[in-house]
Amino acid sequence: KQTSAILHPATKYLDERIRNGEFRYEKNTLLEINFQNARCTYDTNMNRYVHKKKSNGKVDMVVALINATALLINNQQTADFVVQTG
Repeated sequence: KQTSAILHPATKYLDERIRNGEFRYEKNTLLEINFQNARCTYDTNMNRYVHKKKSNGKVDMVVALINATALLINNQQTADFVVQTG
């Protein structure tokens, strides 16, 4: 499901990791452009999500990253799942 209620925790988690300098990726200019294009908005319940129509260009890579983060969070909460960091 790709609703704001489902994607908000992943969007927040990813934003926090980026702001804290904990998000690492292999140099990818297209991903950086997608992040520059992305615009978030809030629904009536204050769930934040990337709004494709309000964004300035392609944001598919950012949305895919948020979807993957949502799956990661779900797996961490429901399964014996380990994430290697550092």
